[in-house]
Amino acid sequence: MDRQCLVFEIDRVPENGMVLDRVIDGGLFDIEDEDITLNQDVELKGELKRVRRDILFYARVGTEATVRCSRCLGTFSQNVKCDAKAQFKPKEEAIQSEAEIELRAEDCEIEYYEGETISLAEVVRDAILLSFTTMVLCKDDCQGLCSQCGANLNLAPCTCSLDEVVDPRFEKLRLLKEKLK
Repeated sequence: MDRQCLVFEIDRVPENGMVLDRVIDGGLFDIEDEDITLNQDVELKGELKRVRRDILFYARVGTEATVRCSRCLGTFSQNVKCDAKAQFKPKEEAIQSEAEIELRAEDCEIEYYEGETISLAEVVRDAILLSFTTMVLCKDDCQGLCSQCGANLNLAPCTCSLDEVVDPRFEKLRLLKEKLK
């Protein structure tokens, strides 16, 4: 499937709106790296509406991804459900001034277009990526990796003696703790 399935001509979007209900090949969104890979097609259910030359877009997005745990570095599948929304405006309406302005939250949802078409691909891609937290965990109580030997502590306890290993930056605190005993 090509990128054209998410490209729309401005004049063909009705003012009363058009319903979007599509299943799109996940490869279209180019989300494939060592931490996140889409492993299913992307379901898109939403609406496009034209208000003069502006296009309003809103959709529920659903798919499944393989993600890497931030603590133990193991991979696992995670369902993705998120909202994608944007207001497309003609590029001529972009702010021409170089003066400092204060951005509002709704300004982040504005996309500018040139020509007679818009593409929803980047908006949907961004929504999928932003649906992940900065710290993705395979489970809430993930133990992570041993800081000394690198063993996955979810699978078995390691044989390192972590009590003997002290970060040299904290050696003075360890000595103070022993004095206070």
